[in-house]
Amino acid sequence: LINSLRQNGRIDCLVHIHVVNPDDGVAAKVNWLREALPGIDIAWSRETVDLSSYAMPKTYYACSRFLHLPALMRRYDKPILVLDMDMLVMRRLDGLLGSLAGFDAGLIEYDRGRNDMAEHFWASVLYAGTSPSAVSLFEDVALYIASFLDGGRPVWFLDQVALFAAHAHAARASHPPRVRLLPGS
Repeated sequence: LINSLRQNGRIDCLVHIHVVNPDDGVAAKVNWLREALPGIDIAWSRETVDLSSYAMPKTYYACSRFLHLPALMRRYDKPILVLDMDMLVMRRLDGLLGSLAGFDAGLIEYDRGRNDMAEHFWASVLYAGTSPSAVSLFEDVALYIASFLDGGRPVWFLDQVALFAAHAHAARASHPPRVRLLPGS
């Protein structure tokens, strides 16, 4: 992801990697990335979570970034492009980011017109702006996810269900966030 972002994305950015239950070698790997990929600032954070009681530990791994996103939004106070670590950037991102200027969030619709909560929005790629409305939207996503995880009800695609639920809830607000819906292609 980071190398493809540097070579193809061609944007000036900081890459923040969040690691759940890292092994002892993660710091060395991050330092290696910093040396191997000059020109990209790399930051990282970690958390240790006991997943032994989780029926579906993969759910936590998939959702962790959304639990931390509101804090990262406040910390950096810059637009954030949330990407799965296994994504590849195939072309310049300035056009995509330019089309999202002025929006609080950008969500990719998986299947336009389909109202399946688990498959309406992709969780692999999304845009989070800097406005209070953007922070509020993604706080709702984090709260939705936390309510399921804390209740011991992990659900596969919980991240995508949370995006759907938070978006539907926010759309009913008196001042809804400006969300740009992007096609899956």
